[in-house]
Amino acid sequence: MNGIKITTIYDNIKSDARFQTDWGFGCIIDHPYARILFDTGEKPEILEANLKTASITPESIDIIILSHKHSDHQGGLFWLTQKNPNAKIYIPKTWNKKLETQLSQWTTNLHTIKDDFLLTKGLHLIVTENFSIREQTLAIETSQGTLVITGCSHTGVDHIAQKVQTTTKSNILAIFGGFHLLRSSKKEIVDITEKLKHMQIKRIAPCHCTGEEATEIIETQFGQNFIPNGAGAQFVFEE
Repeated sequence: MNGIKITTIYDNIKSDARFQTDWGFGCIIDHPYARILFDTGEKPEILEANLKTASITPESIDIIILSHKHSDHQGGLFWLTQKNPNAKIYIPKTWNKKLETQLSQWTTNLHTIKDDFLLTKGLHLIVTENFSIREQTLAIETSQGTLVITGCSHTGVDHIAQKVQTTTKSNILAIFGGFHLLRSSKKEIVDITEKLKHMQIKRIAPCHCTGEEATEIIETQFGQNFIPNGAGAQFVFEE
């Protein structure tokens, strides 16, 4: 295929009436290198239904990436692995090995990631962590800047964006996913939004755990550079 297409396949916000919604996140990235599923939502039956609506078969997925191990991001993983044991799986390394032990029964293609990892030229797994969690973000380099896919941004969406820019040495063309601002104060939301604007991020598409108030503030601040996001939303970019 030409270009890069991102489809939000699992989310608690609805963009396309044909798609089911549920708390969690997952998106498909159709890239010339591979078809990637970033996060798998919580309920396998909803992931299955939404993939079917999008005309995507489990067997067509080459790579599965988990941003972190919370259930609303990894709940569909076992179903997918049973359907497609050949997919390469990348999950963040943590002290809890339960997920790795369970997955090893179904696949030999499991990779645990502790530090930043280059999937292939222009496709980066960016690892950030705080006192309680290690989380990985997908950064996709394009001719116009870097596309950034986040899961929940527990480590801070501003911190993640800054590390992506430092790692790729390029500006961010667009950032998608959960920003983890649902329980943040208005001041915290405004401060983070200002930091993101200062980074000159060209497009922004929050969903999942961002929260209504934060989404409204981000939309106000970014104006025409804000992109509505949710289950069924599609975005196409040049390679």
